[in-house]
Amino acid sequence: MKPFVVAAIALAVHASAALCSASTDPAAPTVAWQVPMDAAHWQVLTDFAPAPNTGQARFATSREFPSGELDLRKGGVLLKDFFFEGGTIDLDVDPAADGGIPGIAFRNRGSDGEEELYLRPESCPGAECLQYTPRIHQFLGWELYPEYQAAASIHAGAWAHLRLVISGRRMSVFVNRESRPALVVPHLEADALAGAIRLRGNARFANVVIQPGVTEGIVGRFKSVPPRSDTHLLRHWSIMAPVAFPAEGAPLITDVPRDRSWSTLYAERKGMVNLTRAYGPTDGDLTAFAWLRTVIVADRPRVVHVAMALTGEAWVFLNGKLVLADRNLWDVPAQRKPGGRFLLSNSGFELPLTEGRNELFVAARNPFPNDDLREAWAIAMRLDKTAGLQLDNVRLTRTTRLLSIDARRNFPQCKASRHDRSDKVAVAQRVQRHRRHGDGAVDSGCRGELRAAGAGALSDGEPRCDRVRRLWQPLVGRADGRDGAATHG
Repeated sequence: MKPFVVAAIALAVHASAALCSASTDPAAPTVAWQVPMDAAHWQVLTDFAPAPNTGQARFATSREFPSGELDLRKGGVLLKDFFFEGGTIDLDVDPAADGGIPGIAFRNRGSDGEEELYLRPESCPGAECLQYTPRIHQFLGWELYPEYQAAASIHAGAWAHLRLVISGRRMSVFVNRESRPALVVPHLEADALAGAIRLRGNARFANVVIQPGVTEGIVGRFKSVPPRSDTHLLRHWSIMAPVAFPAEGAPLITDVPRDRSWSTLYAERKGMVNLTRAYGPTDGDLTAFAWLRTVIVADRPRVVHVAMALTGEAWVFLNGKLVLADRNLWDVPAQRKPGGRFLLSNSGFELPLTEGRNELFVAARNPFPNDDLREAWAIAMRLDKTAGLQLDNVRLTRTTRLLSIDARRNFPQCKASRHDRSDKVAVAQRVQRHRRHGDGAVDSGCRGELRAAGAGALSDGEPRCDRVRRLWQPLVGRADGRDGAATHG
């Protein structure tokens, strides 16, 4: 890399760090705000679309709740004119006795996603009582993260107190003022670092208190399982953008389109190839369908066992031959234990490799891309042995590492970035996604992120996102492959 490029990035990182330190000064005053539970402060929603108050939400005041009470029977409500980045949220919730999955979401960006904590009263006080899920492009991701659920002393028809402490990518949840958190999420999985607050029924809510910047009680350090050093995971894939596909019938290797280009997609932690994050929903009512491929080079013919995690359906082809057809769907006989969750124990198969280059194709299908549930969609593969094999896995270049460091320091939650253990190639994927929609999307998306977090401009008047984008462009061109993804070195 040329010295002047390295120097430019170093200056951008230094300026960004200084700005972040000023905007997240722990000595800055914080105010506890008890949010009035009335229509002046909460917008009634039907799913994500604003809708008139049709009796789904009823606001009232009483001696017991002088700041108001919300009886939310369907849909949700959004706190008006308030962006939440981090801090503490307290609230009282009374789950309805007639069913429902009430919850609270934060960092809501509408159809782009949010972080959500919800209750399953019918499972309380068991291990599935309290659950966290990211919502990515309107898709619920609870089945991708089975580790984020916990037991709690919560009962339908009785008030419970919840305290959410959020700092950067970490969250601790306390129930009924216990001293220890009932649930610890060391790595929040949605994309946004700031956004609105949303409540959803079926429940009554009261005593909502927000303390921005107050993170007393936050615990947990992120530890990836399997670890990032696990070289047995297939992490580097080429992918074709998903298309609509009939719900019935199985694909053939001859169905791989010849007239469409491939893009690079890197696996997230756990080796997860997160198609939901990369592409979101598809158009129309048909199922979403995508082709993926990777390459394994063997020194001699050998058979290796592959453990596979999946949600949805998958067909695996090696050198043109079908070696696996499997599915993992929630709440159907085909679901894998526990409850259709994403685990490397979901499926497995033997991979008969030949000497030299072996092409592995996966046809992945999400049967429910546009229904009310919008379940997330992903795969992961891990080989039991890699001796004598060369996997088409990413090795980070110096360019990509610098881009990653600079990006993490230039997004709103600066002080928590040292706790953020996201894949270092995530920034290159983000640039890739935005560039597919044109450079304007990078600019507008960056401005929106900074505006939400209240970030200012640099001393010379140039908005921070413009400077970062300008400094990135020479490097992104060097780090990009054919379709704008970071390459492997």
